[in-house]
Amino acid sequence: MDDHNKACEYAFKECQLIVFVGAVGIAVRTIAPYIKNKLVDPAVLSVDEGGNFVIPLLSGHIGGANGFAKVLAKVIKATPVVTTATDVNKLFAVDEWAARNNMIINSMKAAKDFAAALVDGQEVGLFTDYPIISALPRQIVLKDKGVTGLAITKK
Repeated sequence: MDDHNKACEYAFKECQLIVFVGAVGIAVRTIAPYIKNKLVDPAVLSVDEGGNFVIPLLSGHIGGANGFAKVLAKVIKATPVVTTATDVNKLFAVDEWAARNNMIINSMKAAKDFAAALVDGQEVGLFTDYPIISALPRQIVLKDKGVTGLAITKK
């Protein structure tokens, strides 16, 4: 194992954010052996060597790579290249929201289905044990019966 792979393996275990400077392809090949899943992988960004683009490669929502990309791009006067469907369509991202609020997603499949319904333009239901004190994101409606897309509960 060369020094680059050792450094990447260490970073995957110990870091919340990894930033590669160089080609996306090299970054992808370097991180590939260490990718586990979106719940545990660190945020990974790639910045081209000219400092023109900041591209989140891994853990865009839960790991925060999309947000990190926007912040870093602003600092270095680059363009963030965020490609997740909820971000592209300016929609609520349940996984990102849960991560920011230290909540647990009980089913990643349900979270994916939730996001897909929003991207499809459908309304999704919200059931909560807690009072709602601000406006809900678009396409999300309070429901206490029937099909619910998101449940925030103590149970």
